[in-house]
Amino acid sequence: MRAIKLSPTALACFALATAIVFPLAVRAQDVSFGDRLFREKADCQFCHGADGDGRGDPRSPGQAANLHATILTRDQLIEVIACGRPGSEMPHFTEQTPDVL
Repeated sequence: MRAIKLSPTALACFALATAIVFPLAVRAQDVSFGDRLFREKADCQFCHGADGDGRGDPRSPGQAANLHATILTRDQLIEVIACGRPGSEMPHFTEQTPDVL
């Protein structure tokens, strides 16, 4: 298995997704950092909605996942954030993506 390098943005998005799925497992500062990136840097809220409920901006390219209802494992979340979802509008967020760093 090949290791995946994650950018700070990907890590922050993962921290926020983890905070939504496992709220007691994440420290407040991790959530704050992830929240800032979710809303500002990576603009995840545009598709996933300000609350991560999948109800994003009407101008977004399509229905995004409801992050409150995800059944992905930790490793699957890391992969989706890092690699995106081929054939969908979910972009990849790796250190090779300078526009979101």
